[in-house]
Amino acid sequence: MTVNRDKVAASGGGISLTFTYTAANDDYGLTAGTVMLTVPDGWTAPSSEAGAPGYVQTTALCGSGYCVPTIYNMTIAVSGVTLAPDQSFDITYTDVSAPDSFATFDFTAQVTPASGRPAVDLGRIPVTTCANGVGELAVNPQSITAATTGDFEFTYTAGECGLVEGSAVTVNVPAGWTPPSLDRMSRATRMPGQARSR
Repeated sequence: MTVNRDKVAASGGGISLTFTYTAANDDYGLTAGTVMLTVPDGWTAPSSEAGAPGYVQTTALCGSGYCVPTIYNMTIAVSGVTLAPDQSFDITYTDVSAPDSFATFDFTAQVTPASGRPAVDLGRIPVTTCANGVGELAVNPQSITAATTGDFEFTYTAGECGLVEGSAVTVNVPAGWTPPSLDRMSRATRMPGQARSR
């Protein structure tokens, strides 16, 4: 079992995590098996209600359609799954809020190959929460001749945890420069010897 993101912003909402289960590369695969994924405490409780926080859906096939996950407290169960060796399916856990602490949280998973056979532990799937808004801001060009007109392009690159929904990137223009404007045609005047940006 793997996860598409191993780092997310702490206390962030609107997060989506996709866990991928891949059947063993052996002669058996998975026949009418059950795959279970347990969400650690502090995360949004899984839900079977479409549109609700923590809503869970899967690409596992059961008959002619997708399996319907079953929720037991913090555990997601996908039953009746048949996979050939090396085949996989996804469990997507949507609109999730991560805990507000910086730590590594272990999601755990197990698979029961078929009715009557013992469950197999798939190990832990760690997801780390870290600070929201960490990243880098670059500007181009990095210098300009005084008392000239120029265009500046600011590029923000989010850190490994990204930005949570509702975040904003703010650039403060220092005194003496042309105030920012949303009017593309505006050309504010400047005092001699002053640099300006727009």
